[in-house]
Amino acid sequence: MGYLSKGERSFVRKMKELHILRNFSTDDMRQLTKNGGVMLTCSDGDVDISKYHSYAVSGRPHEIKVFGGTLNVCQEYGGYDTEEENVIVKNIIKGFLAKQTKTLFLDHHFPCGMAGKYNHGIAEVLCFAYLSNLRFRTDLRKKINEILPIELNLREERVFDFFHVKWINKEGKEEQSMYLFDPDLYADYFVLPQAEFGHF
Repeated sequence: MGYLSKGERSFVRKMKELHILRNFSTDDMRQLTKNGGVMLTCSDGDVDISKYHSYAVSGRPHEIKVFGGTLNVCQEYGGYDTEEENVIVKNIIKGFLAKQTKTLFLDHHFPCGMAGKYNHGIAEVLCFAYLSNLRFRTDLRKKINEILPIELNLREERVFDFFHVKWINKEGKEEQSMYLFDPDLYADYFVLPQAEFGHF
């Protein structure tokens, strides 16, 4: 059962200062997602992602849970497996069809045992969150939409990302929080500047 280190908590604060991770209005989010959605997340039972999501985001999260969650569609992840990715894609399609929804929730988290297994730190995991979002807005979206009927096609603006963290506070008690993750703002700070200088 892992918790954020002091350095990792500092990293989260920095991402909040940049508004890459930010608090969000539960009422606004529930209005945006009133028809629910398919939620891809990790199977880790030591984090309360499902509970937080049901309370703060949507009362109808139709969950796909696999160990590593969204990491499994990130080709840079040390445990990436095309078979695992294919299972996830098939289940997203099944969920969209069964629940007649057009929304995809990507619920990332840290600390993560599957990330730790391959020595991926929090900065790398946040980068993987961006990369997995990118895939669901490009090639995986195309793959999903080739099978779904047009009226259920996944659109870029219906992919919502969240980042869940767990730490021990000053009183020695466990705390958990869920933030909205902005992949476009992440790219503005960490991807586009590197691309301009030929480092990415």
